[in-house]
Amino acid sequence: MSDKFGLQEELSQLFAKEKAKQLFNTNRKVNYLVEYRGKSLIDFTAKDLFCYSSNPKVLKSIQQDLERNGLSSLSSRFCSGNYAHYHTIEHKLAELTRQSASLVFSSKNQAILTLISSVLDERDALILSEDLPGPYADSAFLAQVDTYTFKPFDPASLRNALERTVFKRRKLVVIDSVSNLDGELKDIPAIIQICSEYNSNLVVDESFSFGLIGTTGAGVADHFKLIELPFAKILDFSAILGNFGASIVGSKELIALLLARSNVLANEVPISPALISGLDTSIALMELSLIEREKLQALKNNLVSGIND
Repeated sequence: MSDKFGLQEELSQLFAKEKAKQLFNTNRKVNYLVEYRGKSLIDFTAKDLFCYSSNPKVLKSIQQDLERNGLSSLSSRFCSGNYAHYHTIEHKLAELTRQSASLVFSSKNQAILTLISSVLDERDALILSEDLPGPYADSAFLAQVDTYTFKPFDPASLRNALERTVFKRRKLVVIDSVSNLDGELKDIPAIIQICSEYNSNLVVDESFSFGLIGTTGAGVADHFKLIELPFAKILDFSAILGNFGASIVGSKELIALLLARSNVLANEVPISPALISGLDTSIALMELSLIEREKLQALKNNLVSGIND
């Protein structure tokens, strides 16, 4: 078939600029060691910080559910695929994060796309912390939403971005609670206060805080003992818990709106019920892992100190 789009030429340009990407096989020996291109390496990219993906209790939960229900729910949640598993975990997530409701998705990208396309349009503004990864901006582009950025540790930068959006109908600020670059915790109470002053809503991405901070690992609401909660939070089950999928937690009204407008939920088979059973077990372990969280924080501090020295 002829290359009518000129893709080969584009690829050649990418390779010439050393911007092309390739995939190489890895072989995981244990949770923190991998064989990569013939070398045995310590894996600093692995997100399963507490080794839940290989925990015997988690694996047993998954195996038992596989034997009962099979690998897939076979249909979307709006048809015959709405197993009780999903309602159970959604209730637990809402309760843990002190929100009213929750909705589970097969991936974080799907959760982000659903949230932005459901609540924003060309009349609105998305104000992003500049260290957030791409899916937020990509989703805003698809939804034709104007995007602005701010420096996450600079309140004046956020105020300046909000000043530029005063003419917009809705203003949605998004920040991750823990930086994915250096592990620094953001001042979420201060961000909430600024958002309130400018009549804007805040979404907190808890990809690297759910499971890691707070007495029970429940994230920023637990850690900061928040009185005023964010508009919504994004939870990524692959980041700390070693599983698959993601969740949006927020008000009952928000979740009802997402249910009404989400094409993903309407047309896609959801994450495997067996993985939800494993997630349920991981969360139970997470709530009891205070000592492990404290140890991990100490190791992180030692690593940062060693690098700085």
